[in-house]
Parts: sequence; C-alpha cells; structure tokens
Amino acid sequence: MKIVPASYNIIQEVQYEDIFSPQTLDDLKSKSREALNAVKQSGVTQRDLFNILPQVAKIEKERREELEDLAADILKQLYPVIEDLNIELDLEIQDQVNLTPQDKEEQEEDEIGLDTTTVPEEDKDEFEEQKRRVINSITQGASIRGAFGFLMFREAVDRFSPELYDQYNKLMKATFAQFDDENIIAMMLQMLAMMQGGQGQGGGEVKAEWDAENDKFKIVARALNFPMLLHEGVKGLYEIVSLQGFTRDEVRNKATVAAVDKVEFEPEDMRYGKFIFDALRDLYNEYYEGGDDRVREYLLAEIYKLEAKEFLDFIERLLNDALTSSQINWVKRQIENIVDDLQADDVRDIM
Repeated sequence: MKIVPASYNIIQEVQYEDIFSPQTLDDLKSKSREALNAVKQSGVTQRDLFNILPQVAKIEKERREELEDLAADILKQLYPVIEDLNIELDLEIQDQVNLTPQDKEEQEEDEIGLDTTTVPEEDKDEFEEQKRRVINSITQGASIRGAFGFLMFREAVDRFSPELYDQYNKLMKATFAQFDDENIIAMMLQMLAMMQGGQGQGGGEVKAEWDAENDKFKIVARALNFPMLLHEGVKGLYEIVSLQGFTRDEVRNKATVAAVDKVEFEPEDMRYGKFIFDALRDLYNEYYEGGDDRVREYLLAEIYKLEAKEFLDFIERLLNDALTSSQINWVKRQIENIVDDLQADDVRDIM
C-alpha cells in the first residue's frame, strides 16, 4: 500500500513530470525500483540503520580526527579538482550536526550575491528553474555515489576496526535506499509539510562558501559518521560546480534559487539524481581515456553552462542513449579543450 499524504500535491513547482518525457521518467523510476530491490536482496534493511549507527559511533568516538583526515585524503584523491581549485576542506564528525538554517540561507546569498526571500513573479523562468532542479539532483546523485568512496580504501578503513568497512557499506545502503522507496518519500514529504518546509534532521550538512580574504572556496561539512562526511564533502564540491549553471542575470538567478532550492525537493532529487549522475559519469568515461580525473568536473561545468533548453535536451537525450552526433562531437571538443588547458596550466606551474 502506498502512503500519499494530502499535502503531497501542494508541491506544484518544477516537477520531474514537467522536465522529462513520460518514457524517461518511467525509466528513472524503474532504475529506482531495481536499486531498492537490489538492497533488499542483499539482506540490508532499514533496521540496520538503528542497529549499526550506535556501533559505528562507538568505534569512531576516539578516532574522529584521524577519520576526518582520512576523509579529506580520500576526497582529494577521488576528486583531484579540489586541489586544482585550491578548495579548502573543513570536515568534522559530530554527535549532532550544527550547521543551522541561517548558515544555509547565508550560503545562498553568498553564492549569487542576492537575498532570496522575495522574488518578483516576472523574473521567474520555467526552463531555468527546470535546469536548476536537474543540476541539484545531479549534486545529490554525485554525493550519494561519493559516500561509497571508502570502498576503494579498505586497507585504510580496516586500520580503525575490521568491522567498520562492512558496517559502513550496510549503513549507506540502508540510508540511501530510503530514497528509492515511494512510501518513505511520501512520509518524508508529509513531515516536511508539517514542519512548513523546515530543515529535516539528517546525517549531515554542508555549505560551500567563498573565502574572500584568502581568495578561495571552502567546503564546511559536518556529519554523524565517516561515510556521511564523504557524502557531504562531495555535495559541497558539486554545489561549487553547480554555480556554472547560473545565468549572468543576477535577478533571474535569485528567482531560480527561490523557486527550486527547497528542502522538500530533496527526496526525489536523491531518488533520480544518482542515475542522472551515472549517465554523465558514463559519458565522461566513454569519451575520455586519460587518467586525469580533474577533467570530469570541468566537463560537467561546461555542460552546466549550456543554455537552459539546450541543457535539458542534452540530459534527456543522454538518459535515453540518444545524443546526436553534434552533441557527441561537442563533448569531445570540450574534453580536448579541457585537457589542453590543464596541460598548459600544469606546465606554467612547473616553470
């Protein structure tokens, strides 16, 4: 039985039904069901969340600083663009996440230089809003995949406890499987509606801020445990990349953020975003054979710069394995240009 609260239909703006064709949305829903079934077949259940969380917390308690350092090392190894852009990482594991809603509001203002509390109706743009919603979902999807980054560093994780590796894996599977369960999503939306769109209590928070004094970005991430810290760190990185999706019109950007960057959209963004991110990652792997993973995020930034309708068409076709030859050639050119620029920058840094 599906639980569909009365408030579910209150959320009318920027829906996936308006962004993607019925076939594309059905495919995304099918992948979501398959992902949920795979977790169930692995024997992981929601009960594991309650059983494993205290066990993990107990093991991590005395080793938090070391785990925070390991998280930073893993993020820099898996996402070398962090060091390329000189992004500072401020990562902490805490008993209670302490980034406040005010911090998040200040982040939005820092990102585009405008307050987002009031938005003139005439400044709204349907396609910019849809583009922003898809970009937000990609950010969520990338951070979900990033939470499992520890799987590539078993030896490092085993230093803390031989139990942690498997516990982390089960914990993250149980955590993110919730966003493939339509009943749980409906209950999440019901709770958010009851809180009038307030911040949900999750396993972590992040803000990506511009440090004007030191002329660089800073990712401030707080989480209840190590893999969630990875999750929030990747989210912060992709929030920085997402800035490339804004227009040059600051008023329009303000309207877009106000309409789209809402906590009630996050459950479905997390549901579909991982599959959109997977398609983009597969595209990168197909047309780039080099070993410089900085190219991945720089390519994504170029895709985000596409005009809104062009971007939406690109993503729709990508999800259906139907990119045109022109779009594929464009991707190849972008990769070539990015590689050339990175090589030139590396040479300048050496000299």
